[in-house]
This record gives sequence, structure tokens and C-alpha cells, in this order.
Amino acid sequence: MENKTRMIELLIESPRGHDTQLVPSNNIAEKVNEQIGEGKWATIEHTDNTTETLTKEVPKENWKGVFGENGEKVQSVTAQSKVKGG
Repeated sequence: MENKTRMIELLIESPRGHDTQLVPSNNIAEKVNEQIGEGKWATIEHTDNTTETLTKEVPKENWKGVFGENGEKVQSVTAQSKVKGG
């Protein structure tokens, strides 16, 4: 029996618009934290059609609650630069 890993679309804001990466669902937490560490916010679209915007890295002990066991709670993620108010 072949075990296929589900891929999650990660859109990353760039000067060209958004760059798209396909990330294995079991690596999505690391990728989201990486983007937040680079100064971006990450908006997660969950599989239940709710959204959640993260502005701080998620501690590993909280990954299951946010992302699911192996990313099964995540449909897609958009990482964008933090908006500065004026």
C-alpha cells in the first residue's frame, strides 16, 4: 500500500506578488514558523473553512492544536509582510 503525503499550498508574499510552494502536510508547522521568523504573518485556512492569522511562532508543544497531528487541519497558508499602520 502506497503512502501518499498530502501537499499544502503555501503562498509567500514577494515583490513579484506571491510565490507558491507545495509543502508536505507533515512539514507545514516548520514552514509557517520559518515565515514568521522572517518577519511575516501567516494566515492559515483550516480544512473546516475557518481562518487564523499567526503573528508569533507557534511553540512545538502547541503544533497539534493549530496544525493537527500531521497538518491535517490546514488547507492552505498565506504568508505576508506585516502591515505598518500610519
